[in-house]
Amino acid sequence: MVKINPQSIMKRQENVVWKNTGKDVILLDLKTGDYFTITETGFFAWKMLNDRHRLSKIVSKISDRYAISQKKVFSDLKILIKGLHKNKLINIYSPSAK
Repeated sequence: MVKINPQSIMKRQENVVWKNTGKDVILLDLKTGDYFTITETGFFAWKMLNDRHRLSKIVSKISDRYAISQKKVFSDLKILIKGLHKNKLINIYSPSAK
């Protein structure tokens, strides 16, 4: 698996669509038909993944928006990103690959 660090850059796969249900967000992989649920905070991060922000910038924005420590946000986002990557919903790039 790709190493995730503050300089990592993530990009959503084009075959994934989503719908906000008002409580959670459903991600649907159009290739496999598999779907996944993420929280409001996860969706905030998800929207930034297509803009090719470094993980450190996403962490900072979530920390500011939800008044959560950057250490906690980074830890939680790593779990989310690993899950999204494992299920082939995103790609992870190293800074040199940009």
